[in-house]
Amino acid sequence: MMTHEQRAAKMYGGPPAAKAPAKPAAAKSAESMYPKSKPGQAGSNDAALASTFDRLEAWNRSNPEKLARVREQRAQLVPLLHAGSIDPRIVQELLSIHLEHETFKRSPEALAKRWEGPTGYAKVRSDAGDAVKAEQKIAATDRVLAVLAKAAPTFAHDVVMNGAAQHPRWIEIASAIAPSPVSTTATEK
Repeated sequence: MMTHEQRAAKMYGGPPAAKAPAKPAAAKSAESMYPKSKPGQAGSNDAALASTFDRLEAWNRSNPEKLARVREQRAQLVPLLHAGSIDPRIVQELLSIHLEHETFKRSPEALAKRWEGPTGYAKVRSDAGDAVKAEQKIAATDRVLAVLAKAAPTFAHDVVMNGAAQHPRWIEIASAIAPSPVSTTATEK
């Protein structure tokens, strides 16, 4: 049986072409590319970051300033998420809300109207049960935003300015993770 090179030589009339030298393996090991999740978690925070920030990078690829800002935000969030013990599903949901608000910008007037309407503070209050619990959730969300502001200031600024921090689901999730040990020690070094 003839090899591919022999058939090519017979078909095209000439000696078989020299093989190109094998390239050295430049890929990282699977362990560094796909870090193991913590017990009880599905996926990794890297996947959640990629899901959001790959889209934002693609969206802003023609604007070098915005692209640099998105890449800076991603780089700032990586150490925070690796240092914290936040479930990747929670990270994915928070970043999805941020992505929605970044993709579909709302005016400050529209954000104020939403907060005053039935899908804003009224929703937070009804989900919490009463106004006191709603205020506690908002205060817990503010603590999470303060941690974000130290570790990833541009991301925290965008989350507040685009209205994602006012989204009732963002408030619900952020208030739930506020008491958990979220540390910025990785970014303070």
